[in-house]
Amino acid sequence: MTEEERMEVERRLKADRGSLADEFNLKYAKDALSDWKIYVHMLITIGIYTPLYSISLFLPTLVSPLCFYSSSNLTKIQYCQTHGLYR
Repeated sequence: MTEEERMEVERRLKADRGSLADEFNLKYAKDALSDWKIYVHMLITIGIYTPLYSISLFLPTLVSPLCFYSSSNLTKIQYCQTHGLYR
């Protein structure tokens, strides 16, 4: 790299860093843990992923007694249709 390119890279890295702190302060952790939005986001995420993974993990078990086909193939069809890949 030329000296001019190196200076440009350093400038971009410094601008990209923005206002991030270099040191660790317990105040930042306390502020993050006392923010109510963190807990709302956590509850929303758990509320979305728990049913999603419980369905995707137990659907082959629920479908297997219905017929003698491979239950994993039956559940793959559902997910492909959902994403518009199966026609």
